[in-house]
Order: sequence, then C-alpha cells, then structure tokens
Amino acid sequence: MPRAAATRICLWASLFFGSAWTLGAQTVESPLVPRGSLFFRMDPSATTVEGLYASTEDGQTPLGSSLSFPALGTGEVPALIPVAERLGSLAGLSTTPSLRIGGTVARLSGDERVVPLQLSYGLLDRLTLGVTVPFIRKRVETLLRLDPEGAEVGLNPIGTGAGSVPAFLGDAQAALITVQDAVDAFCLQRGEEDLECIAGRGLVGDTDSFLTQLDGAYQEEDVFPLEGSVLGDGVTSRWLDLVARFSDWGTTGPEGLPLASDPLNQSTFESLVVAPAWGTEGFPLETPDAVMGLGDVEVNVAIGLLEPAPPPPVPTTDPGTRVHAAAVASIRFGTGSPDSLRMVSPIDPPRGVSGFSVRGIADLIFGGRLGRVAILGTLEAGWNGSRDVTLLVPDPTAAFNPSLTRSEVSWSPGPHLRASVTPRFRFGPGLSVGAGWHLLRRDPDEFAPVSDSGGAPLPAIPAGIDGFTQQRIAFEIRYTTMHSPLREQAPFPFEILFRGSRSFAGTDGAVVESRAEAMVRFRLRD
Repeated sequence: MPRAAATRICLWASLFFGSAWTLGAQTVESPLVPRGSLFFRMDPSATTVEGLYASTEDGQTPLGSSLSFPALGTGEVPALIPVAERLGSLAGLSTTPSLRIGGTVARLSGDERVVPLQLSYGLLDRLTLGVTVPFIRKRVETLLRLDPEGAEVGLNPIGTGAGSVPAFLGDAQAALITVQDAVDAFCLQRGEEDLECIAGRGLVGDTDSFLTQLDGAYQEEDVFPLEGSVLGDGVTSRWLDLVARFSDWGTTGPEGLPLASDPLNQSTFESLVVAPAWGTEGFPLETPDAVMGLGDVEVNVAIGLLEPAPPPPVPTTDPGTRVHAAAVASIRFGTGSPDSLRMVSPIDPPRGVSGFSVRGIADLIFGGRLGRVAILGTLEAGWNGSRDVTLLVPDPTAAFNPSLTRSEVSWSPGPHLRASVTPRFRFGPGLSVGAGWHLLRRDPDEFAPVSDSGGAPLPAIPAGIDGFTQQRIAFEIRYTTMHSPLREQAPFPFEILFRGSRSFAGTDGAVVESRAEAMVRFRLRD
C-alpha cells in the first residue's frame, strides 16, 4: 500500500512539475466539456458588502446610511405628528413643533453565500449543455439605534417619576378647587357680570382645561417634553402663569410640574417610530436566522468559437500566439426569492427575476519569450424581466413614513455589463497564477406601482435604484487537466480555481465589497 501511494504521488508530481513541462501545457478557461462526457461543477462564493461608494469626502458611505438621521422629528416620522400637536397645544403653541426625539444611528452589513451546482454534458466537441441550480444564503446584520442627543422629549415621567406625577396632579386639583370656591363666593356676592368674576371664571376654565390636557398627556403618551427643552419650558411657563393668577384668589399651587428627565429608550423608539412604519414583519431590528434557499435556476449553452492546436510547451521557442474563445448563453428562471430590502442592501446580482445573458471568453496564450504569459478576457451582457414584489423601502429618504413602506411594485432590474482582463503567469502544465481587473456596469432598476383590485390609491414609487459602475481587483490561482495533453495523462480530468477580489472604485451607489470564490469541476462519466 505505501508503495502504491508513493507511485500515485510521483505520477501527480510529474504531471504537475515534471515531464509535462515539455508538453503542450495550457491553462485555458473554458465552459466546454468533451463530447459524450458528463461533468459536475461547483462554484461556492462568499460576498461581504461593507458600504456604498458616494460623492463624499471619504468617497464612501456606510450601508444603511439612509436610515441615519442627525435629527428625527415630525418631518421624518409622520407618526409623531399627533403627539407633537398634543404637546404643542399643551405648551400653548400656535403651530405644531418638530418634536425632535434625537437622531438615529444605523449600521448594516450584508453578506451572501452562494453555492451553484452545475451539470454539463458535451453534445459535441464544441457544444455543451448545462443546468445550474444555485443555493443562496443571504444575511443582513442590522443595527438601528436611537441617539438622544438634541432630543426635546423623553420618557413620560409617569413611569419614571416615583409618584411625582400623581402628587402634582392631586395638589393642582386641590388648588383649583380652592380657587373655584373663592370665585363662586365672589361671583355670588358681586354678580356674574362683574369683571373680576369674569376673570375668575376664565381662570378656573383655563386651569381645568390645562389640567385635563396635562392628565391626558401623562396617561396616554409614551413621551413628554424634557426638562430644559423649549417645549418643556413652554408647558412649565403656561402652568406658572396660571399659578401666578391663583394668588389673586388667595391660593397657591404646586410649581414643580414634572417633566421628562430621561431620554427615550430603545423599546420606546421602536414602538413609537419603527413599528408604525414597518410593522412587526418589516425592518429586521434583530438579525434573522439565515438559511440556504433556492436561487435562480439557469440553463446554459456553451459554444466553442476558437479551439486551435495545443499551445506551445513551457518553456518554448515557438513564436506563435494562440487564442482560445468560447461563448455562453444563459437563460435564468426567477425561482429564487426577490430581495425586498434591495434599496438598503444592494448586493449584486438581483435575485428572483428571470433574465438572459451572453458571455464571451477569450484566452490569449503567447509563445516565444513570453511563452509563460497568458491573458484571459471575459465580456458579459445581461437583461432582466420583471416581477411583482413587496418592496420594503421604496424611498430610503423617507424610511419611517408608513405610506412609503411595504409597497407592491413591479420590479425590473436594469441591464448589466461585466468585463474582466486577467494577465496570468503559467508555471507549468495546467497551473497559472493571475491578477486582473473586473468591471461591472449596471443600469438603473425600474419600478411601477401595482394596482389594487379594491381601488386603493397607488403607493408612491421612487424613480429607481440608480445605475452604477464598480471596479474590482482580483487575484487567482488555477489548475486544470481539462485540455490536451494533460487530459490524456491524468487519471481523471478536473479543474480547480481560487479567486479573491475587492472593489477599489465605484460611482455613487456602487457597493464596497469583498469576495472570495472557488471552483471545482470534474468528470462524472464519459
């Protein structure tokens, strides 16, 4: 047994570094498989999205920045308008205040694991039919927190004041009863038409109205004006003006009106701001469990365009240069799940939509003194159909507006263009190492409202996700025995690839991402 194992090791070593160096070793990327052969291929990849490119001083913006607001008030959160109207009326304001509750801090990171499984059958030497079934695991890590800096309201003191609110209301009602008794006695003596009686009746009515409003706000609202805020000073001033008028009737009232002393906590922020816009099944405040799901199934047809004689040996004095080229046409079926958070975490490519793409592959292999050098180039264009989908963030600039979340739309991802150029150095039979440049250009997505059969108004739909251009640098190592002469000498033909890439530039909206890819392909049967 040790002797047999040693023999196999020597065979592979000779194929990898030995006598085959004088043969026609090549490192061609080709989607073709030999006629009559069935091959299995797996292309696992992992993509991590860290942010978006933007026209800022840093050139980037964090993913989810559209959910970050330095000041959050009624302009950004329509659900706060009724609360603001109530507290503004309590403070005696003629207009609705902005009711700032602070700001938001949002950080998102998206990652995707894709495992495409492909079976390819060689119909002819230059014609291969394949079916690809991908499995996808997508995860969006979310952080959405309230920053109380600059807030004008905080937690209602009825839940944090250790009895101060009931005590104040009790003392205030007692003072009001005393004033009312004094006013009743005065009016009984002087008559209801007396100016002082009229003023006393007005004081009783104003105080009763204020205390009724105050008690309602204490009992029903989650928030209350903060101590030292303009809104809080307004409520306090209104009460102190009433108390100052109590002295005209020989009465004093409590002056320490309880205001909020603690900023809003996370649970109040979620119930007051997030839930009205997103509901219980909306924005994932907690990271959901991610499981593998079916992606978009594809049918691929590969055609060999240029398949010249085997390339020159390594090293060689043959001055000839050879080109291997193939084309792949793919039809994609929208069997996967569409991304309802696409406008927040735009991992490319879009999922769950049918489409069609054409890809060309050309491998330029030099001879002569450059006999160890090859250049791989690819060019792909793709088009997509449309699909109805529930879009959770149709307008990221109004992320907490209930009328602009969870809209039913018809989604049409924009066409794309991919290109890559990868110079490679050939070490020996089938082995190459390369570093290259990848380009992705995607046109804007388009959205159209879907009519409701009940005649409900159509949702507000944004113009679409802007198109973008992204550039990446990639490094790869590849080994293949798929082609002559290694195909004839290897126990079985196979191909492996490892590639790492990272984006280094992009226009507004392009993702800042890192990607790790692998590939293994081998023959199942002849």
